[in-house]
Amino acid sequence: MPVRRTILILISVIAMAIMAVAVIGALPLMLPTDFAVQQLVQAVKAATGRTLTVSGAPRIVLWPELSIEADDAVLSNPPGLYHGQLAAIPRLRLKIDARSLLARRLEVKQLTLVNPRITLVSDGEGRANWAFGGAGSSSPAAGAPYRQLLDSIADAPIRIENGVVRFVDERTGRTVSLTGADLMASFGTSDSPFAVHGYVLWNGQRVAMTLFVKDPARIPGQGSPIDVTLDSPLLKFSFSGRAVLNREASLSGTAEMSSTSLRELSGWTGFRLGSGRGLGPFAANGSFDLTNGVVSLSKTVMALDGMNGQGNIKIDLTGDKPRVTAALGVDRLDMNIYAGIADRRQPSQSANDDDWSDRELDFSPLRALDANLSFAALELRIGGLKTGKANIAAELGGGVLDLTIKDTELYGGKASGRLVLNGSRPVPAVQAAIRAENVEGAPLLAGAAGLDALTGTTSMTLSLAGAGRSEREVISTLRGTAEFRMLNGALRDISLMGMLRDVKKDILAGWQPAADSRTVFRQLSATFALEDGIATSSDLQLVAPELTITGSGQADLLRRALDFKVVPTLAAGPAGRPAANEAAALAVPLVVKGPWGSPKIYPDIAGILENPRAGYDTLNKLRAPTPLQNDGRNFDAATRERVKATLSDRSKGSFGSVGDAGLGDADSLLKGFLDEAAPAAAGPRK
Repeated sequence: MPVRRTILILISVIAMAIMAVAVIGALPLMLPTDFAVQQLVQAVKAATGRTLTVSGAPRIVLWPELSIEADDAVLSNPPGLYHGQLAAIPRLRLKIDARSLLARRLEVKQLTLVNPRITLVSDGEGRANWAFGGAGSSSPAAGAPYRQLLDSIADAPIRIENGVVRFVDERTGRTVSLTGADLMASFGTSDSPFAVHGYVLWNGQRVAMTLFVKDPARIPGQGSPIDVTLDSPLLKFSFSGRAVLNREASLSGTAEMSSTSLRELSGWTGFRLGSGRGLGPFAANGSFDLTNGVVSLSKTVMALDGMNGQGNIKIDLTGDKPRVTAALGVDRLDMNIYAGIADRRQPSQSANDDDWSDRELDFSPLRALDANLSFAALELRIGGLKTGKANIAAELGGGVLDLTIKDTELYGGKASGRLVLNGSRPVPAVQAAIRAENVEGAPLLAGAAGLDALTGTTSMTLSLAGAGRSEREVISTLRGTAEFRMLNGALRDISLMGMLRDVKKDILAGWQPAADSRTVFRQLSATFALEDGIATSSDLQLVAPELTITGSGQADLLRRALDFKVVPTLAAGPAGRPAANEAAALAVPLVVKGPWGSPKIYPDIAGILENPRAGYDTLNKLRAPTPLQNDGRNFDAATRERVKATLSDRSKGSFGSVGDAGLGDADSLLKGFLDEAAPAAAGPRK
């Protein structure tokens, strides 16, 4: 009996399997697939006025879910509105309820579009081919027989697999193409929300996105509330507001965005800013408006390259390159980031280091966009200089940045000026006109020139221009004028009286620093004329309680070298008596020559460097001081020619000229510089 029961069970299982196979095999005959497709086509026509054409024969798919598939489907544009088609769908898949189909009633659980090509068009009048309400739509009564089917489609999710979505704005001619779209959407009806989430590929990057449109049919008219999020390697963006596509395309609302590199993000979106420094990490949030290619950010809080600010920004993307207009308050504005200007040597470094950089200056960002900017900055950085509060206006066009600085707090005083960075030519050019009053001299000179031995209240004016592909080349071509005055200051770690006593006995190598010593002075002043990076002065003067020093000579900025003759005069004692420091009196001028960090200092006696003993024997025989006879040009003509090394002919032609006339005031010099792009210079010295 057990054997007979086992055989019966086995026969029953086999019979059930045969019946299941028979049912499955008969499903294509039992389910009216043609009817399902016809119902879908007729419902689309009745509800929207569009034509859905399905060329391939429908078929049943059992795995992974019961579905009906059909190939080569096309959904037309609205009648009388556009040529072409809204969507071409190589494969259309309907996940269905088999029981409803057996009852000759189509109920769709999910609609899948495989490899679709969707074209969204906004015409010259702002009408959109994806709006299913309005022109070309059938009446509500025409869709009544298919209401149950339409409701099921409205409730069913719609999946797009590996789709291509192309948006065309016929008013501007702009197109946007998204590929590799893997999206899940709910289209709803003409008066219900539209939502989509998933991934697309755009310009080679995968973008995760979500989109919610409350009333899609109203976008071509009064507009609809809309929420968007985008997440890609270069951009995180969220927007909540209103979208309108009629005679103008606009998004208005609030937005938050961030990027690891604003430069790379701009290139990804089609506006290449070129290579260069800066324009890196970026973040912003505030009121957002995009209308016909113009982005406006109002009351925006932003961060760029470590700088933070807030204000209003407008970016016009309709031209060949972006134009930015902005009014911002920022915590700091660091010009070094964008011009590639290195900070000057820190005071702790050796003063003998020849540290002008040979790294190529990159002004290419100046050619990438045009701008009109105004900043109220708590701090401005240019080279090694750091200001306090500053008002800055910048105009950028054609590769030339013209920066005006007003009412700037600078190391306890005030400063104003103008800086021009010219990147429009093969050889970059720099021009500066600066006026500073009552500034603390120590941080000013440390930041500007790496000098930290001087303190005092400083006033100065500079009008300088230079050109070159590196910092070294710019320094070698500097020309202009400078005036310097320091009051109630001191030379730190230096005793001039001690040096005078020592130099009467031996040649000094360097400034002879002595810890805890200093020379207090009432005034230190000089004016300079610069040519080819050599600053010439004939009126150097230091007035101290114990002595007065006058002198003339030159400072070679490129080599950081000095060549001066100075005359020290001791202060007279009371009632005409000899000075207390008469032992330090010299009968001849002193020569200060060599690297400015450690020059040789010696009496102006012929041959003293070759034969110091004979030179000092001659000095000891002299009694009356000799007047200084020097016109400030201690570098002889041969030396000047040797240091005027030139660039190639191509480079020399790029420098231009500001004319043959002498240098005038800062404004006229800057005007000439803008007209001609660079100061007159044969080329950088080497």
